[in-house]
Amino acid sequence: MTIKGEYRRIADKSTSEGIRVAGKGDICAIRQIWHDIFTTDEEYLDIIFNSLYPLLDAFAYTIAGEIVSVAFAIPITLVQKDEATNDLTSESSKIMESDCKSTCECHNKSTKKLNGRYLYGVATIEEARGKGLSRKLVKQIREHYTAAGEDFIITRPAEESLFSFYKSQGFTQSLYRREITISNNTASQNTSEANSPALYSSDKTQETQSRLDAAKLYTLRKDIYTNYFEWSSPILECIIKLARAEDNLIKYYPDKEKYFIAHYESRSENSANPNIISQTQTANQYKRLVVEETNFNSFEELLIHIDTAVKNNNYGAKSNCEFAMIPKEIVLLLPSRGDYWLSEHRTNFNKIKENVTEFALCMPLSNEMATVLTSECFFNFTME
Repeated sequence: MTIKGEYRRIADKSTSEGIRVAGKGDICAIRQIWHDIFTTDEEYLDIIFNSLYPLLDAFAYTIAGEIVSVAFAIPITLVQKDEATNDLTSESSKIMESDCKSTCECHNKSTKKLNGRYLYGVATIEEARGKGLSRKLVKQIREHYTAAGEDFIITRPAEESLFSFYKSQGFTQSLYRREITISNNTASQNTSEANSPALYSSDKTQETQSRLDAAKLYTLRKDIYTNYFEWSSPILECIIKLARAEDNLIKYYPDKEKYFIAHYESRSENSANPNIISQTQTANQYKRLVVEETNFNSFEELLIHIDTAVKNNNYGAKSNCEFAMIPKEIVLLLPSRGDYWLSEHRTNFNKIKENVTEFALCMPLSNEMATVLTSECFFNFTME
């Protein structure tokens, strides 16, 4: 779709060609680019430009007074905790969060934070492609944040083919994750109780649920892993809004202080690329549920709550039949290293498959960041 010139017009037309930080006056132009390239979902776009846009830096490449290429840089922090901090009991955590100055100083010494940016939403209009504008944007962003004293830039390429592009732009550290897949051969496309998966059962749990807000999620995420990429509470609020706009499963159990965040994916059993489903393959489609993050202590307990959530998630969903569907596979996303709690329960599931994939790239901007083993870090729940 060709973008109309009036929608690309920028507030400041003084520069004929160049890169600058975009402002409020550019929202209409950048939103139109997003609309034509990424999504036509107005609810999703409202969240991006009403809630997220004020929290980030937007870079725009302009030609003849029109925005033709854009990129977002969202603040993000890499948190590294030593073993002493990671193994704190709940009681000692409360003490360390108190106003005790000496205790807080001790806590600060055992936690190191590196500040960076998450490169997001890189897009160039069709008429301006093939001119290396994205490369120029990435180069300018790198120089901008190097001068600002940031430690790193991280990104998740939208397609596998883009990994080589970003690596050529200075993203030298790869971030890997494990995909733990449980196949359930008894699962069916039918939503009746008789076809419920044999892997787990919902009759064991009736825990009270409440809405998971950004402040609570920010607190809970800090106790999952030793090393993790941390979003601020306002950005987490935007992420939660985007996830709910896409009908993701976001479940929080306050009695246990446990939660999980998951989304559905359509797969094809007879396609070389399971993410590509043609019209002729409709009958062979099946659903799998991808758990992006969770703090449950055992796989069995997580599966029980997933079963209940899937069956009771019709309210507010855009497609009730989709959310009532029993997933044939359940996928858990984890950092590539670290035993986590899955190994303790592996013997109970004989259908487990593991796959380690490269899914994000980091560009070190400081010497300190260059020594960080990002492959061990937790970085699953994002805007992608």
